Amino acid sequence: MSREITPSARRVLELLRAADRPVKAYDLMRQLEDGRLAKPPTVYRALNQLMTLGLAHKVYTLDAFTACASPDEPHYPLLRVCPNCRRTSELLVTGEDLQRLLPGGDFFTSLAVLELTGVCEDCS
Repeated sequence: MSREITPSARRVLELLRAADRPVKAYDLMRQLEDGRLAKPPTVYRALNQLMTLGLAHKVYTLDAFTACASPDEPHYPLLRVCPNCRRTSELLVTGEDLQRLLPGGDFFTSLAVLELTGVCEDCS
């Protein structure tokens, strides 16, 4: 799959990479247009493209988005989420790792969202 992305997706990826925490789509809308609110479809299309290309992940616990820590390595993200400060770190889980967790060989994973919620060292 080509890694060529739209200008809007490129700007959203820059914003995600610059953030120290996952970013909500509404905040991306505001940042994308330098203070004015961008149209929701623009941001959601950009986010969908980035997630499809493995360049970003949705953090479901926070209803926010983060840049992938290792976009060039095939993996399933395992996100550690601190609900206090909203910081998130990503660990890489390979397909082999995931298959070891699944009993039997009759289930083939195409998408896995793995999140661990807990208090980070700074918040403890």
